[in-house]
Amino acid sequence: MKLSDGFSMAVNDIRKRKIRTVLTVVALSVGSFLMVTMMGVGDSINKGASNLFSSFGDTKQISVQPEKYDKVSSPVNVTVNTGNSSTSTTTEKKEDKFKKIDKDTLTKMSKLDGVDKLYAYINSQITGVDIEGNSGIKKKSTNIVGMSFDFDYKTDNEITYGNELSGKNDEVVVGEKYLSKIGITDYKSVIGKKITLKVEFPKINGVEIKKPYAIDGKVVGVAKGKSDFGNEILASDDLVNKIQGYYEDKDNYLSEKGYSGVALMAKNEDGVKPITDKIRKDLGYSASNMVEMLDMVNSMTKVVKSILSVAGIIVLLVASLGLINTMTMTIQEKKKSIGVMKAVGASKNQIRYIFIFQCLVLGLLGGLVGCLSSSAAIYGINLYMKSVASTLTLTLNINNVLIALGVSVVVAFFAGIIPAGRAAKLNVVEILSYE
Repeated sequence: MKLSDGFSMAVNDIRKRKIRTVLTVVALSVGSFLMVTMMGVGDSINKGASNLFSSFGDTKQISVQPEKYDKVSSPVNVTVNTGNSSTSTTTEKKEDKFKKIDKDTLTKMSKLDGVDKLYAYINSQITGVDIEGNSGIKKKSTNIVGMSFDFDYKTDNEITYGNELSGKNDEVVVGEKYLSKIGITDYKSVIGKKITLKVEFPKINGVEIKKPYAIDGKVVGVAKGKSDFGNEILASDDLVNKIQGYYEDKDNYLSEKGYSGVALMAKNEDGVKPITDKIRKDLGYSASNMVEMLDMVNSMTKVVKSILSVAGIIVLLVASLGLINTMTMTIQEKKKSIGVMKAVGASKNQIRYIFIFQCLVLGLLGGLVGCLSSSAAIYGINLYMKSVASTLTLTLNINNVLIALGVSVVVAFFAGIIPAGRAAKLNVVEILSYE
């Protein structure tokens, strides 16, 4: 008997027992349906998380903090892109971990292989501003970022009015959102105007802790509201050095404490990790990049995807018990046929192949029905999400479909081994005498 004959016999048996076949296929298809759907949910979570983290900054950017690199107990860095600078917060920040970033350090970083650009900045806060020709300005605090002009600096066309900072110490760029907060809606009107940056400590019980401080500048540009600078003020590092020096009671904050951070731009993504390693190991600074964070997120979401897929696998395993029962009943019904085949010379393996083929066909049918129905369901859900203007979608991946189909067939194969083995071991004399 040829293998093709065994396959034909298996298909004919399936056709004869339509109700039993349909019920078995439905049970297997539910597992495949769940697998494809759950893996799609996992892929959607992965995609959403990756997009979220990618929005925090350029994947070619490396953020350096003024901290010593500690491989064992380095804190978790959360890097928030602030235009070409980046502000980093840490879960732990101790004075003994501080490591100053000075001009010499910046020069060394700029000369690392693969570095395209370097942006050094100093962060501080102001409590309010006065702008020439504008009365009744609301008192609103905001972050002020001082950029170093010794290295590359540009705001990537994020200026909506006026110009970028040219390097003069008194120049200032103000974000549209901040102007709106303080009551100015004609953004263009502030270009070329004198701006007074004010800083003051809060009073305690009406007592002034420290005299307020003010420094004048000139507005040369307005940053787009949707840009990373939209709610901030940009200035030179020299100007912000004076403001931060007021807070810290230091005549020259930069010379003592250095820069708040550095953003390095690699020439390509492949150079991000090597540059990060050099900064950590050779220069001894804590550094982070989006590539590492995305890798970590992808690893976590893969675990989530695997856990979700288990639901479908469990259903398939339960369905396999039904398949074993179906095949056992089929063998009981075909005892006479098995006896005749053995009597005319069919081997144990040939008998075994017939029932294994039958299981494989059922597994394939269940997998196809489940995969097709899940694909249709995902397509329908995505159409609905699109109609309600939702950005949430389920991912339909051909790899997920193939995996679910493969698992369905494999489960069916193993489910058929036991009953097929029993059929192969049946004694031809006992069968024929009984029948």
